[in-house]
Amino acid sequence: MGNYAKTRIAINDWREMTALAIFEVSQIENPSIEQIKDYEIYRSLVPDLIKKHNGKYLIRGGNAQSLEGVMPAARWHVIEFENVDAVNKFWQSDEYQRIKGLRAGVVNVRAVIVSG
Repeated sequence: MGNYAKTRIAINDWREMTALAIFEVSQIENPSIEQIKDYEIYRSLVPDLIKKHNGKYLIRGGNAQSLEGVMPAARWHVIEFENVDAVNKFWQSDEYQRIKGLRAGVVNVRAVIVSG
């Protein structure tokens, strides 16, 4: 088996491993009352949507302690999915895209997928 074939198998295996969606969520100063209300709607809808996509919260709103480097002032959400494709299906779903804007003006989010 050539190196290309081995690499392709490794990539396919990686996509099938359990994946974690990790969200760093930091507050924006001085959101409006309407923005806060919208964000509360977002927060109430997301858990059921995650469940619908077979995701499971491992950490929701957790605080972090820096072991090395600069620690951002943020809350953390860690969600387990079956694999990378499942995370992407959740993230790109029409349902999530419709509600994602409800967090605007209240929080900044950095989202990454970690698989392994």
